[in-house]
Amino acid sequence: MSQKTEFPLNALPEQLQGVMWDVFNQTKTPAAMIFSALMVAIATAAQDTYRVQRKPGLSSNVSVYFCSLASSGSRKSTLEKMVFKPLHDIQTRLASEREIAEQAYRVAQQRWMLQNKVLEERCLKALRKGNTDPKIFEALEAHAKGAPEAPAFAKLFYRDTTIEAWLSGLSQNSRSATLLDDEGGQTLHGPLLRSTGELCSLWDGKNIDVQRKQAGNFSVENPRVSISIQVQPDVFFGLEKNKAKTARASGLWARFLISEPSSMIGFRLDDNVSWPMDALETFHQRLEELYSRRDIPLLNRFINAVDNQPVAKRFRAVAVICNAFLNEELVAAPNVADPEFTLVVIGVPNLHATYTAAYAAAQNSV
Repeated sequence: MSQKTEFPLNALPEQLQGVMWDVFNQTKTPAAMIFSALMVAIATAAQDTYRVQRKPGLSSNVSVYFCSLASSGSRKSTLEKMVFKPLHDIQTRLASEREIAEQAYRVAQQRWMLQNKVLEERCLKALRKGNTDPKIFEALEAHAKGAPEAPAFAKLFYRDTTIEAWLSGLSQNSRSATLLDDEGGQTLHGPLLRSTGELCSLWDGKNIDVQRKQAGNFSVENPRVSISIQVQPDVFFGLEKNKAKTARASGLWARFLISEPSSMIGFRLDDNVSWPMDALETFHQRLEELYSRRDIPLLNRFINAVDNQPVAKRFRAVAVICNAFLNEELVAAPNVADPEFTLVVIGVPNLHATYTAAYAAAQNSV
């Protein structure tokens, strides 16, 4: 991968070198740009699950901010589509699932509102008659507590967004997301770059409290955010002086890894170099595996009310048995809890009779 500007390819693990060669062979994109895309893709898949401990007592997110300066014809969009393909597929699937869930939510919300209206009218009639019996209002109070909640889904990527919309999405849906911009001008010359303080806090993983009229009051806790900007040099160096000065003074540019690789137009791959032909496919599979692990720590954060749970493969099951067998089965239960094994046992009196009656009732209702 001969280039005008040397890239320390040999410093990378062999598997990643293979991916670099595979992508380069298909796109002829500069090595620094390929590396940036790979790092942001890995961060997107892993940042919600993992943190890195740099030394005892000092840990940080695995999120990254990259900015690649590349001229027209560097195949910036092609590179993004190729490297991020499995994550884009996951985003498409999540969007479809969200649409179905939101439709169900709207139906449930409408039903809840109609029921609430009936209960309110019942309470109003009682009040007009001077009836203040608390029991009349208990149904309304219980109904209010059962209001359906809007579904929350992960959103992996944002584009051409404002800081308000991004923070709101991180608060309402998933705390982990990546900002992608393969043209750069939308981000660098748009309103987002004026929010340097929030962008620095997101990179640091600090909690952010938002109190604004339009967006309302909300908070973003433990954000895990990455940014990938690919921009032409003229656009980058054409930043307004005030914006550039603020970004530098606030420490925002210090959080970015910025590169300006030489164009690869006219360069050819060295025929003497070999690489695994399926390296990119293997990389895609690894991205899917990393992203799938996010569900385990998410569940543990709710159960244990703590953050940064270790990821492990665990066996969990639920057993429904007759009460008569409980004592016999529990004799074999271990005295010491195993963190890798969880079994929830539910005892049902007269299990066979109960199951038969429930099955018969279900058949008769059809």
